[in-house]
Amino acid sequence: MISGTLAQDPAAFDPLAFAPENGISSSVRRLFVTIEDWSLHPQLEKDCHLLAAWKPGVLLLHGNASLHWFLLVPKTSAVDLLDLEVGESLQLLRVARVLHGHLKAELGYPRVNVGALGLVVPQLHLHVVGRRPDDPCWPAPVWGNLPEGPVYAESELAALKGDIERLLPSGWE
Repeated sequence: MISGTLAQDPAAFDPLAFAPENGISSSVRRLFVTIEDWSLHPQLEKDCHLLAAWKPGVLLLHGNASLHWFLLVPKTSAVDLLDLEVGESLQLLRVARVLHGHLKAELGYPRVNVGALGLVVPQLHLHVVGRRPDDPCWPAPVWGNLPEGPVYAESELAALKGDIERLLPSGWE
């Protein structure tokens, strides 16, 4: 499901490092970076749209459009949030704070859930999820409770990408 343009920093990506015989589509292959041993977990590739890619990590959007569910995936071998160096965790939380503000102020969510569970997908990723009483799984957690829902139209994805560029002009840095 990964879609969208990549890389405000194209030098961070090496699409030639992965040959087509590996069974990886060219659009997904572009997500793999030259940072040693880093690639996006296949479940995240399957479930999400790419909104932005920066040298320190990628910003994804869960494909279910029932609610806005962002995922921040740092390019690291760390598996838990507190395994990150302090500076790295602060960068990640700074981006989460920007998304939190966007969900509340511009998208009208009264609550925002933030979590780094890592039980189904072991790769470190931080969920930032807009919640409201009329969402399909309120008040239960979204994890494991969100029924299949609508998908995002290309115009909605383009608008969200524009929002991200406006909110984070220098990216994750």
